[in-house]
Amino acid sequence: MPGVLLVETMAQALIVLYWFNFEVEHLFFLARDESRFHSPVLPGDELRIVARKVRFRRLIGRGEAKVWVGDRLCAEAVITYASSGEKAT
Repeated sequence: MPGVLLVETMAQALIVLYWFNFEVEHLFFLARDESRFHSPVLPGDELRIVARKVRFRRLIGRGEAKVWVGDRLCAEAVITYASSGEKAT
């Protein structure tokens, strides 16, 4: 699995975590910081994505996520994102 898809997977997990805290309408991926890729993800691997908030504010959030396959750490990243501030209806 390409690294860009692993980063996208981690970003989506963090956006869901942010949405459960604020329920905003629009969220935007801003930056990928401190990403590391430790081992490859192969076809048929079952991913476990662990997302943790670092700092959540109303309009901006920062979190870190890790991708595991079994007990093997495959990738990790710190991701920053923002919201439009509009409430979801």
